[in-house]
Amino acid sequence: MNVLILEDEKRINEMLTRYISQEGYEVLSADNAEDALEMF
Repeated sequence: MNVLILEDEKRINEMLTRYISQEGYEVLSADNAEDALEMF
């Protein structure tokens, strides 16, 4: 299962990415809506 994290605060983005990936999910992360839309 894939999870997309859209968070502009770098530290929060990194923390969420690390935690969710440790739970076994494939994580994509972006810091703005334009980048997030390009990923999907």
